[in-house]
Amino acid sequence: MKKNLAILVIMLLVFEIGFAQNEERKFTFGPKFALNFTEINFNSDLSTAFDRGFDAGIFMRAGGRFYGQLEVYYSIKNNTLPDALSSVYENLELKTHYLQIPLTFGVSIINQKFFKLRVFVGPSVSFLLKTNSDISWTKNFYYGAVAGVGFDIWRFTLDAGYNFMLSKYLNQNSVVPQEYLRYNLFTVALGFKCY
Repeated sequence: MKKNLAILVIMLLVFEIGFAQNEERKFTFGPKFALNFTEINFNSDLSTAFDRGFDAGIFMRAGGRFYGQLEVYYSIKNNTLPDALSSVYENLELKTHYLQIPLTFGVSIINQKFFKLRVFVGPSVSFLLKTNSDISWTKNFYYGAVAGVGFDIWRFTLDAGYNFMLSKYLNQNSVVPQEYLRYNLFTVALGFKCY
């Protein structure tokens, strides 16, 4: 747990220090809501479909043309596991609740007052809060990276991103070999800049 908290503190410090001295510094924050589409690949022949889930949270952005953005989401991810796993797991409907915290760094390719086109990349951490399933092979914490593109139109912000999982997703007691598992997550998020 101490290691997880240390990663979170480092992310917050980088966000504050890196953009506190930016000459163009602007700060904005607001609510953000997203659709997430999650796929779990167990091997080349066994995977889930891209099932839809939901995120709700807040974002904070500091900087100008170059910026940093911290987001905190309550995230619900849904997956229907393949029928081939029915002999192992009784409940194939997996619903997981996470606290998800991405920290992205970006640049505005088009940087007009009422319209911006942005690209971004950065780390992301997720903490498992609860699950509806008896499946115990998922870890309580994992980290990864996110990359994507975003648009700002007036006070609205629209981001589309892909999450790469970098840590192990499975516990050691998993019946699924770790080396076969790949976790794909796409998000489309809409936010409103309150300030």
